[in-house]
Amino acid sequence: MAPREEGVTLQISLAPSDARHAPVILPHQLRQWGSQVDRVLLTTDAKRSWGRYARGWERGYDSLRNLIAKVTSENEKITAIEVDYSGDAQKVVAKEFLNDEVGPLSDAHGAPFYAYLFALHTAQTRYVLHTDADMLFGGGSQRWIEEAIAMLKEEEDVLFSGPFPGPPTEDRSLSTDAAALSQGSQMFGSPCIVVNKYGGALSFKHMSTRTYLLDVQRFSNRVGGLEVLFMRPGQIERRSPGPEPLEVCFSSALAKSNLRRLDILGSDPGMWYLHPPLRSERFYRELPSLVDRVERGQIPAQQRGDYDVNDSMLDWRDARRRSRRRQIYWKFRRRILPPNSW
Repeated sequence: MAPREEGVTLQISLAPSDARHAPVILPHQLRQWGSQVDRVLLTTDAKRSWGRYARGWERGYDSLRNLIAKVTSENEKITAIEVDYSGDAQKVVAKEFLNDEVGPLSDAHGAPFYAYLFALHTAQTRYVLHTDADMLFGGGSQRWIEEAIAMLKEEEDVLFSGPFPGPPTEDRSLSTDAAALSQGSQMFGSPCIVVNKYGGALSFKHMSTRTYLLDVQRFSNRVGGLEVLFMRPGQIERRSPGPEPLEVCFSSALAKSNLRRLDILGSDPGMWYLHPPLRSERFYRELPSLVDRVERGQIPAQQRGDYDVNDSMLDWRDARRRSRRRQIYWKFRRRILPPNSW
């Protein structure tokens, strides 16, 4: 891999299904991170997937495009690009991240796979701070990236960093439920280990693609390329359901290379993240208030130590009922869908 520019790119992954929350969350993300980075790269995935990743696609594309045009016209740091699915582009991405083997476009759940790697390739700086389009960031420290890069230079076995998972507790630990959810999230899920450095930190042996800071040069030198993993066949169907999520492939690389992820809070006021796990009409109505409370640090005690927005901040009862119905529906549909979108 050719040497990358020394610098930091904030890379935000967007899709038409993000159109309803992006007008509120994208400006929030730019407020929290924009002054800390050299560049901002907005990557739009215009290739429709399936399941919840295709929700609102048709009606969302034009409004998302208009929003992106607006923010790019207002800030010269921002570049916007659509994910390039051409054969030539896939080969270039495969050479940099997949040992020259062209990988899947999406994983077995319909989540992005290639689009994430295309975005990392396009960033072209050594450090890339990635975030999905629905992530919220509190604390607001404007020194977080500077401190995280200093940590990466000190901790040579750390490949990924990220803001602290959830608003911090006094002892900088996760709640029992959040820690169990993190560990059980994938086959390489690991316990979180509290590290009393960097304003508070949590060490993991697995990673998440929701948000992370990656030293791409360290990836090239220490990992080289990812192996695409496939889910085991089920008891009824003998074929694999499809590729494992990209975060599982990255986590496998951490295990093989004896590397880890270290999420840090940083110096006061620190930086932490929250993820809204569901969607509902209530969520969209209350989103501006939710973002305002996150930015102001108005956090209930029950939310501390939890990286998913919970009922102490937003009533999810209707969303949970709808989500159960949707999960049953898509589990049935998945059995009859061909694997041609993998």
